[in-house]
Amino acid sequence: MRCGILLPLKINNMKKRSIIFLLIVLLASCAALYAKLAPRLRTPLTTTIAEIKTEASRTEAGKGDYIVKLISSPMNTYSFEIRKKDKVVYLQLNNPFSHSPEGFVYSNDAINVGLWVIDQLEKTGRFPMLTDFNEALEKELNVKRFLNQK
Repeated sequence: MRCGILLPLKINNMKKRSIIFLLIVLLASCAALYAKLAPRLRTPLTTTIAEIKTEASRTEAGKGDYIVKLISSPMNTYSFEIRKKDKVVYLQLNNPFSHSPEGFVYSNDAINVGLWVIDQLEKTGRFPMLTDFNEALEKELNVKRFLNQK
């Protein structure tokens, strides 16, 4: 096999074969990386920047007769209260998953937990107990305990 067609440089055959081998490995690794990322690249972006901004600036959410309203907590965290007809029926001042006095790190986490509390109230007729807030629920609701947590 003549390698002079692929690499017309004046290099000995061993170096040419090494360079060709490295090129093949590079192409194979690029193909493997593309195969891994291809499903993400094919799915269209369904949310717009405006939707992301309104989601981030959301301070209350409603479900049925209930409204979840955000409250600012110490250390730039969030708490929430649940209101029914302008009366506070549930107040969560701390993060029930971490049991720390600070609230939730992200506002969406506080609202999602508030909506879950409303679901439990409608299903069981009572507010959830402290033992209902477990790690499985934390993962299901995707609550983050720290900034930039994945």
